[in-house]
Amino acid sequence: MSRRYSKFLVCQSTSMLGDQIAESALPAIAILVLNASALEAGALNAVINLGYPLAGLFAGALTDRFSRRRMIVCADLIRLLSVASIPLAAAFDLLHLGQMYIAGFIIGTAAVFFEVAVQAYVPAIAGTRNPHTAYAGLEASRSVSQVMGPAVSGLLIKMFGAPFSLIANAATSAVSVLGLPRAPETHLRVQPRSRIVDEIRAGLIMVRKDAVLLPLALKSTTSNFGFAVILAVLPVFVYRGLRLEPLWLGIILTSGSLGACLGALSSRKVTRALGLARTMILGSVMLGAPWVFVPLSLTGAKVSLMCLIAATSAFFLPVWNINAAAIRQSIVDESSMGRVVATMKTLTWTAHPTGAIFGAVLADWLTGVFGDGLGPALALVAGGTIRGSATLLVPSREDMQARNLQV
Repeated sequence: MSRRYSKFLVCQSTSMLGDQIAESALPAIAILVLNASALEAGALNAVINLGYPLAGLFAGALTDRFSRRRMIVCADLIRLLSVASIPLAAAFDLLHLGQMYIAGFIIGTAAVFFEVAVQAYVPAIAGTRNPHTAYAGLEASRSVSQVMGPAVSGLLIKMFGAPFSLIANAATSAVSVLGLPRAPETHLRVQPRSRIVDEIRAGLIMVRKDAVLLPLALKSTTSNFGFAVILAVLPVFVYRGLRLEPLWLGIILTSGSLGACLGALSSRKVTRALGLARTMILGSVMLGAPWVFVPLSLTGAKVSLMCLIAATSAFFLPVWNINAAAIRQSIVDESSMGRVVATMKTLTWTAHPTGAIFGAVLADWLTGVFGDGLGPALALVAGGTIRGSATLLVPSREDMQARNLQV
């Protein structure tokens, strides 16, 4: 890959590292500093993920109309300012849950524009000859950031307190903005442009009528619903069910990230060994299956078992993501990439707020019935079961072959 692509990966890794710090710090602030309940913590998770349902399709149309690099930079700056407001308020003892909801919504909405623009910018940065390699590099970079992020976040929370750990997130956003490379954006030459509403509709039709893209979107939507349940309940289970400190949650999440890193590096070998169709099915099943064993952590070996569960599940996430992104790039024109990415991610992440709320409500109810330990554990089992069941929606071998994909 080119020097420009390498620089792009460094910038994305830096920004993703900050995202991981914030992802760990925000629920810790809500639960440990502001004494939020499981329902309030789940609501915060849901608010952060409202961006795609509200702005995802609009972001896709703008991404195909304007400079994708400028959108990435603007989104990073908005996130920087929103994140910085939290430690600033904490310094003056003014931080409250309402501000967390507002800042979380702004951060999540800006992240939508950032993620759609990044995915659509990859062909311009890396070229279109080998999409699997390009997206594998991005996923590996993401996984390395995920390895470092939770551990760094746990350490920063322990040393400086949860609110002030977010200063590191603001710093990584600034570094990303200053270093993002430029690349020719050929989609800007496509003329004339129609109304934004018509472009959004065209993106929806492209996905709805495609025999491969639509199943990919529906599978990811169901899987993300289950993942949202897991994300909403996991901090509550670790802090109150297992009675562990934030540092241990960081270690568990880091184990998952190590598994994801290994999965990103192994993706090409796994796909070559099993074939595309089998790889997609296996990856989908294993995203959810390990979470069925969460209740065993209550009987002993708390951290080691949770680390194993997180690592096993996470190994297959980049394997799925890399192949799904490569499929998308292989069958979608670059001038439409932003709208297709946004449409699929909007469908996918619309399930996130509802999944987070469902998980929080389920965990609250199960906690009332089974207690602080088994209650959240069973909610995590439910999330994993939902995630694994999404395998039923994976595109068929015949439909992938019809699009000239090597299965």
